Amino acid sequence: IYALRDINLAIGKGDIFGIIGKSGAGKSTLVRCINMLERPTAGSVYFEGRDLCQLSQAELRKARRSMGMIFQQFNLLMQRTALKNVCFPLELAGIEASQAKKRACELLELVGLENRMESYPSQLSGGQKQRVAIARALATNPAVLLCDEATSALDPATTDSILGLIKDINARFGITAVVITHEMSVIDKICSHVAIISKGVIVEQGLVEDVFFYPKTLAAKSLVLPEALQKLPQKNLYNLSYLTFHYVIRARYFQHGSALRLSRQYHVCGYARHKRHGSGPDGACLAGSPAIPPAYPGLCQGKFHYSGENEQ
Repeated sequence: IYALRDINLAIGKGDIFGIIGKSGAGKSTLVRCINMLERPTAGSVYFEGRDLCQLSQAELRKARRSMGMIFQQFNLLMQRTALKNVCFPLELAGIEASQAKKRACELLELVGLENRMESYPSQLSGGQKQRVAIARALATNPAVLLCDEATSALDPATTDSILGLIKDINARFGITAVVITHEMSVIDKICSHVAIISKGVIVEQGLVEDVFFYPKTLAAKSLVLPEALQKLPQKNLYNLSYLTFHYVIRARYFQHGSALRLSRQYHVCGYARHKRHGSGPDGACLAGSPAIPPAYPGLCQGKFHYSGENEQ
């Protein structure tokens, strides 16, 4: 029995890469292979140009300092305060106590817990515990942050705040994030790329919008689409997608509060996809068009048909 088979995955520097699958699909085993907590029986794991499978134990320990990891159940040391939990990996790395404390204070401030440094885990909420865990994971200045079901034990509002924090850390420090989850909403909110794993095999991978709008495999469709839509003919599914996208794009414009609003006669005729760039009926770029609010330049890509004027 193989937990993982024929895995071929490349994660770019600075990406927020999602790995999604149902329970037992192998996603947690996969992320543990990335940092060699589980050693693959065959193949290679390359990190920063080196094959981790070929490193000595001392070299591997050093390489792991460039990988932070957060878990579903936080894994905090209950007998230590938030501050001392963040200091822990620095102590293991041999950092001087005063420097470790300074670094831990900076990180707890970064995650919004500057007022809870002396609190014990039992005195913190679930979201606060995960923020401590994130600060601890960042203590050794990692290049990669591995998130194994980091929001699965949290309520929706707290989940959004933790995902926002991960996205902010990625943007500010350029840290690559690998997000393991079984929730499509998590992938949709923060990930740039996604791989879908089923029965130990990567069945689909690519840009999030490509996999979401063009699911090719049954495993992908079962995650992306509601069960009632999975048996629809592809043509009908596309038509439904056009209609849905039409109302989504209008909702985003109205929510943005722009003085320029799309008329009800604005329709998407091609298969629209969220992109940084888009094209109009004549191939002209829509990005920066007066009808596009500043927060959404080039919101979509596809063929567009105007049957009415934009309303002021």
